[in-house]
Amino acid sequence: MSEIIPKLPIEAWLGLIALFVFIGLAFILTVGAQIHTAIKSFRGEAEARVIGPQPFEVKSAVEYATKGEVQVVAAEVQAVDADLKNLRKEITENGEKRRQSIEAKVETLAKENHKHTENVRKELSDKIDAMPSQVIATLKNTGAI
Repeated sequence: MSEIIPKLPIEAWLGLIALFVFIGLAFILTVGAQIHTAIKSFRGEAEARVIGPQPFEVKSAVEYATKGEVQVVAAEVQAVDADLKNLRKEITENGEKRRQSIEAKVETLAKENHKHTENVRKELSDKIDAMPSQVIATLKNTGAI
């Protein structure tokens, strides 16, 4: 017989016996609970189930706007749109006035520049025309003539 049962330390045998006792008790308790539930259902006793409050509030991920909120936002958008139209009109009008003002200044400066250029050209021409007499005078003074 000692050949059939291997020789294990007593602690191993005690551990196996404790495991089998635990499994046996769990099986007996499970079968007992099922029998108890079956007897209650045959007697017609309803099982009282209590549903407690939710631990978390379940909310929709998207919060939708109400009609009033949409109307308020639409009114604000229309007001901003009207302001933008007025600003565009003012910018266009002011831009046209500014363009005309700049054109007038450019025209005035062009006329002044033309007058100044003509004056400088005339002075240079006069100086060039006066040059030969000055050259002759210089040559006479130096004794070259």
